[in-house]
Amino acid sequence: MAESKPKPVPDPSQESSSRPRNHAVVVGLAVIVGVAAVLRLANLGAAPPGIHVDSAANAWNANCLLHTGVDFRGDSWPLFYSRSFGGNRTVLHTYLTIPFQLVGGMNVWTTRLPNIVGGIAGIVFIFIIASKLFDTATGVAAAVFLALNPWHIFLSRWGHEAGSAPMLILGPIALLALANVPPFCRGDAPCRAGPAFAAGLAAGAACYGYYAVRIFLPAALILCCLVNWRPCRDAIASSKQRKVAFLSGVVGLAIPVLPLVWKHITDPAISQRGKEVILWQSSAGAVANVQAIVSRYFSHFGPDFLFVRGDTFFLHSFPGGVCHWYVLPFLATGLWCIIRELRRSPAARIVGVWLVLYPVADCFTQHESAHALRSIPGMLGILLTAAVGAAWIARRCVQNGRGTVYAASAICAIVMGLSSAHFLQQFLGAGFNQRSDIYHGYNTDLLDACRWLRPYLDECDAVFVTEKGTGTARRNFIITAFGFQYDPKQWLADGKELFEKGQRDIFVARYGKIHFLDGPTIYDTLSDMRSNSSKERVVFVVRPGELQLRKPVHEIRNAEGKPVIWICKGTI
Repeated sequence: MAESKPKPVPDPSQESSSRPRNHAVVVGLAVIVGVAAVLRLANLGAAPPGIHVDSAANAWNANCLLHTGVDFRGDSWPLFYSRSFGGNRTVLHTYLTIPFQLVGGMNVWTTRLPNIVGGIAGIVFIFIIASKLFDTATGVAAAVFLALNPWHIFLSRWGHEAGSAPMLILGPIALLALANVPPFCRGDAPCRAGPAFAAGLAAGAACYGYYAVRIFLPAALILCCLVNWRPCRDAIASSKQRKVAFLSGVVGLAIPVLPLVWKHITDPAISQRGKEVILWQSSAGAVANVQAIVSRYFSHFGPDFLFVRGDTFFLHSFPGGVCHWYVLPFLATGLWCIIRELRRSPAARIVGVWLVLYPVADCFTQHESAHALRSIPGMLGILLTAAVGAAWIARRCVQNGRGTVYAASAICAIVMGLSSAHFLQQFLGAGFNQRSDIYHGYNTDLLDACRWLRPYLDECDAVFVTEKGTGTARRNFIITAFGFQYDPKQWLADGKELFEKGQRDIFVARYGKIHFLDGPTIYDTLSDMRSNSSKERVVFVVRPGELQLRKPVHEIRNAEGKPVIWICKGTI
């Protein structure tokens, strides 16, 4: 009988040292997540104020689907896009909003909470990615940088479908790393087909989200495999298990992606919005167009966008750039580390791909500056690179002794704390949120008027709503439907007057008894009501002095106490 080999005795010193270290990492990540949650929930209903028209459209679509099974255009559970008035929209964010409305109804909080929850999940995901690709220190640094990132905080609180982009990018890649699927595998850890299939499925499903995700994520996955083709080939050839897992991930990805690709080929409407904002103009000539694309690409790496002003469009703007200034030295160090390790490190090449593709979703579209929404998927690569630099600096400090570690930690904590406090003081305070363009751009006054009028709406025979001085560009019907908490079933049953603007935009001039003052037949409607000596109970939601009305029953005032909307009642 063969003599059995004795089992190795575990080293108690190693167990005792690893358990506290793991416990400290879990506690540290929990603290980071807690801080991130506070930053994203503080003063949520007022910073930013009101609601953006795209956020209201997402919420209104979700409410219609929840209560009627069709969106507000009457389409049953759309999959590829929703035919929103004024353009087609992706639907994944709408479906992510429905569970929150099921619990809390349709309001500003439930409109913003999906992105807040997704944003917090993204912090855990980036920790997983950085830890799997590099080490725990890099993971912690990446989580800290994302938790405190100004643009991520702002985007999480907005309710726009772009706010789900970080989660949709980071989630699938974190799952691929956890499944140990090439090229996101490290060492000899097992690679199972089931988790790999789920990771691929998640990556494919993410492409049904914001258009920038649809462009960036497939390009990043393909390019990561190409630049790491030898490690991928060797990993797949090393065992049948990894080969099956890799193929399972590809199949999982293909199941949702192939129908989406077919839809793009066969249905021009799915890419309608992209065609309208495309940068390439045939009249400009090929050379001029290429120059414009190259210039736009490199503008995303400039200090003006990253650290000074960010996106200059007023609705995308907030105090400062899309990153804190303290990220710059870590970013420079991380870039040096990545370049130095490109030849021998698959992880470095993955981050390098992320950096190279960072602006890809925004290179071919028009905007007054680099577009922070379209470039948010690649922005995560900037923070990953900075995390690599921070971890390298931390290791050098440890080599120089505890005194250096304590001093460097104290300096970092002070600088990061002061920078974050300065941003939050500006962003959460009155200086930003009561700015005139922000106040009106987020329809704060019109939303307040709708809330005030809502209890009296059933008593009115007709309501006439202004279109002047709002940030909705003839889409006030969405803001009013949101603000009135309008019944989706009533919306579908209402008669509507529609009118077109240009080649794509279709707007609602009237739904039910709600009329809008820039409709093509509005003055005919008012004249008919006057000539017929109607005794209908009419309410006007107008700017002060509009239609020569006087004696409002209620005024909506801005932060300075100035009347910005009158609500007038009467008969015609």
